[in-house]
Amino acid sequence: MRINYGLVIAALVSLLGVGLVQGQARGALLFDTLTFDGLERSFIVFVPAGYDGLEPIPLVLNLHGAGSTAAEQVIYSQLNLVSDTAGFLVVIPDAVDNFWNSGFSFIPTGAPDDVAFLLGLLDSMSTRYNIDPDRIYSTGMSNGGFMSYRLACEASDRIAAIASVTGSMADNVFASCDPSRVVPVLEIHGTADLTVPYEGSLSSTAIPAVVEFWRAHNECPELPEVSDFPDLESEGCTVQAQRYFPCRDWSEMLLYRVENGGHTWPGSFPLPGAGCTNLDIRANVEVWKFFRRHNLANRYTGSSSVQPALALRAFPNPSPGIFRLAGSTAGPFVLLNRLGEKVLEGTLPAGSASLDLSGFAAGVYLLRLSAGGVQRLVLNP
Repeated sequence: MRINYGLVIAALVSLLGVGLVQGQARGALLFDTLTFDGLERSFIVFVPAGYDGLEPIPLVLNLHGAGSTAAEQVIYSQLNLVSDTAGFLVVIPDAVDNFWNSGFSFIPTGAPDDVAFLLGLLDSMSTRYNIDPDRIYSTGMSNGGFMSYRLACEASDRIAAIASVTGSMADNVFASCDPSRVVPVLEIHGTADLTVPYEGSLSSTAIPAVVEFWRAHNECPELPEVSDFPDLESEGCTVQAQRYFPCRDWSEMLLYRVENGGHTWPGSFPLPGAGCTNLDIRANVEVWKFFRRHNLANRYTGSSSVQPALALRAFPNPSPGIFRLAGSTAGPFVLLNRLGEKVLEGTLPAGSASLDLSGFAAGVYLLRLSAGGVQRLVLNP
């Protein structure tokens, strides 16, 4: 993505209505530099208007795409508009030569260590601002999304959750990724993305494989909760949410599959030649809604309506046919197969109950209660 830099700077003032100043200020975009590993690295900081330094606040890294800049990412992602209301700090750094060392096999030896740089930048921000170390996140467009995945793999002790918009996992990163903890992941990706193909390329991992990697790593249910966003616009692409939850330590894997979507940031302005830009959602809002549910301390902060009924359990599991259910089982239920197809529905009484699947094919099923309880059932006749 390329945008005229001069026009961007002018737009920052007129559209965002914030000051462009040096030093620490509130409700302002601050342009600064950090010398790291012998290089002077530039970055932008957005400090929300309500920041007073008394309470620790979250920090979000916002990483630009290949060939782009921090200033362009500010105006394209529009994350600052959410930050000023929600009260989190945004740090938007520049990559060396406009490309993050996000783990591709074709990146030459001796390229900047951007994992170390970004962690050093976080350290620097923590000396200037009252940052909550449990609520540090990374998002990015395209190459910035790839870099966010590398942080999730190599710095999971610092990064609470990531969100990638049109990015994926680089080949080398996918092959070696071994995070030290579960990492909640949001991926927003168009099925018609020609720059980072949904089905993968020689250097980028297919999105279904990325989803499966993090689903398995985070120990999520095998089948997602699927829902479609209302098609409010006529731009030619729609959004389906595939949410794998609950996972270990309250993590999750969330995919926003943009059907016929291009290499674009949903909710922003269309880019010529980049494909369909979905306007039914705003990625800046969805990214923060995802981040605010998670932190390093694994204290889930989502609404109670999506929390599972923890008392629900099935035994024996695996079972040759009949599952005994105990706990908060009252209410309607649906049973899904591995493909997410509904194969049974009904109502369970409160307390203990049983579910007879002896007439079904062997395999893995997902029992979902309308009240929120979820149980994975393994049928092995």
